[in-house]
Amino acid sequence: MMNIKDQKEICVVGVGGAGTNTINRIFNFAEGRFYTIAINTDMSHLNSIKSDKKIYLNIPNGTGGVPEIGASAAFRAREDIKNSLKGFGIIFIISGFGGGTGTGATMEITKMALETGALVVNIVTIPFRAEGSRYRRAIEGVRELSKISKTLIVLDNNRLLKITPRYLPIEKAFATMDQLIFWIVFSFHEMLYNASNFHISFSEVRKLLLEGGYSTILYNEGTIDTLDDTIRGLIYNSLMEVNLSKSTSAIVFIMMGEEPSLEMFIKKIVGGISVLLGSNESITPGILIDTSLGNRIRILAIITNVGIPMLGKNEKEKEMLRL
Repeated sequence: MMNIKDQKEICVVGVGGAGTNTINRIFNFAEGRFYTIAINTDMSHLNSIKSDKKIYLNIPNGTGGVPEIGASAAFRAREDIKNSLKGFGIIFIISGFGGGTGTGATMEITKMALETGALVVNIVTIPFRAEGSRYRRAIEGVRELSKISKTLIVLDNNRLLKITPRYLPIEKAFATMDQLIFWIVFSFHEMLYNASNFHISFSEVRKLLLEGGYSTILYNEGTIDTLDDTIRGLIYNSLMEVNLSKSTSAIVFIMMGEEPSLEMFIKKIVGGISVLLGSNESITPGILIDTSLGNRIRILAIITNVGIPMLGKNEKEKEMLRL
């Protein structure tokens, strides 16, 4: 009998409390499209998560918010983790930074994933600035991860305050972030394995992302009737404050309920996004027609080589990180 792992091309790994919470939601959304792994140092929390595989990092007293302890625990579980990561074309590693497990274990798990030869995409969420030392620890962790990660997507919880309704309950606000992460992974799956016209090959995606450095995701959805507003909304809905002036490439994946004319697709959709992102961008477009969407359109753009102001190394920020 074929193992469930052997039927999947994409593996999604959640590390730490925030990462495994996202895995739980992805498992419910995904309907078996991806192989999911939850990794945590908190056994009781891990038991509440739905995933294809769970790996407990045995630290009886927890990490105490110390990344080095989380990294050490992942290293001790190296054999189990690395064996679980073998055989996939793409591995997404999802972590919330700021604590000990997500920030520390992610470094070791990323190294193991890279050793398998897969395309590895790190998706990191960082906490609210009001969380003080957790926020500063997260920023430093992202800098360290950037030294080994080939593709690093950083999502900022602070942006949730700008793009979600003011009185939206906490659980629903965080579900917005998890849903975006799901759409990132889902879009990869669809554009690589189900898209027809303007199909994006795995080799194209791999080449772009391996050269990608810091990346960001722009996502928005609307209707054909409000297409211009939907395209402009890509920037407003960004979950990271970014500088696109030095970005060099973008993968733009569009899901629509109706097949557009060639003129609409090239001039209005791809052309509109090109104007929005700037002339430096080399855009690789892909499209999937899903009749269940009706007149709705979803646009996801993966922008590579972006500048992230909060990760700048100016003297003021260095001083803040020393506090």
